[in-house]
Amino acid sequence: MSIRQFLVVVIGGALLGLLVGYAASKITAQVDEPRIEITLTTIVAYGSYLLAEQLHVSGVIATVVAGLTIGNYGARQGMSPRTRVSVWSFWEYLSFLANSLIFLLIGIEVHVGQILESWWTILIALGAVLLGRTLVVYALSPLSGRFGVPIPARWNPVMVWGGLHGSVSIALALSLPENFPYRSTLLTLCFGVVAFSIVVQGLTMKPLLRWLGIVEEVDRNYSMNKAKQLTLSASRTELDLLREMRAGSQPVYETLSHEIEKRALDLEAGVRGIQAANPELVEEEMRQAKLRMLTAERSALQRGVIEGIVEHEISENILAEAAEEIDRLTRHSD
Repeated sequence: MSIRQFLVVVIGGALLGLLVGYAASKITAQVDEPRIEITLTTIVAYGSYLLAEQLHVSGVIATVVAGLTIGNYGARQGMSPRTRVSVWSFWEYLSFLANSLIFLLIGIEVHVGQILESWWTILIALGAVLLGRTLVVYALSPLSGRFGVPIPARWNPVMVWGGLHGSVSIALALSLPENFPYRSTLLTLCFGVVAFSIVVQGLTMKPLLRWLGIVEEVDRNYSMNKAKQLTLSASRTELDLLREMRAGSQPVYETLSHEIEKRALDLEAGVRGIQAANPELVEEEMRQAKLRMLTAERSALQRGVIEGIVEHEISENILAEAAEEIDRLTRHSD
């Protein structure tokens, strides 16, 4: 395939995806029904791919660009908060399902023997990928200060090493025609790079963050104390259950209860000390608590509708308000 053909396939797919995504965004602006808009996004996903294949441009790129257009333009311009929550929940599950199917397909296409035979070629491909990402990150990150918040220099290694590859890369490789030259070799290289990035780069990301000092010790101590509070709460619940079942004597219960209370006070003091020095931790904990409360309220209201306690029309208004608040809190975290 010549460079001209490559550009036609890639740019043509991107333009087609942009056009389809924009048209779908305009349609969603006229509709406020989550089920209809979920169906529309599904049609866009599959329709853009099939249309691109018929026009001999990249179906994968067309679908990705269409999704980006709807997610970044259509969702904000034409979807209510209630619809956005529904659409994102639907596609979150489908993305999990699609990832599983794609890795299953690549497992069928690629054999272990091919990977072992091509280990040297996979290493070269991996080096090329990392080199390309290094050049892009270190060349463009200095420009970030001109368009937004400057990126600290110690974040550059994280962006290079954190370039994990997955289902999109494999889907692109699988979409190659059966008669494409060296298709089998490309599939093997793609799977080798993806496997390395997920296993090696993914598992070493946390130590890298610690080594660079991006994950602060304060965060670790705070998380550790919160985890201990959670386990202590479970201990208290189990101890109370034993008492109700009369599975232990009163002196044993009082002794263990006193120990739990003392540990709980110590942990609470530690958490408050860290929060006093880091007020942003309190804000994040407040945000998480509100999200859980809103989710519980929404679930209770939905149960009320199912059981006939609450009228459907009233629940729709309240659910819309809850969805809008959930959307606001979620965007705040981003």
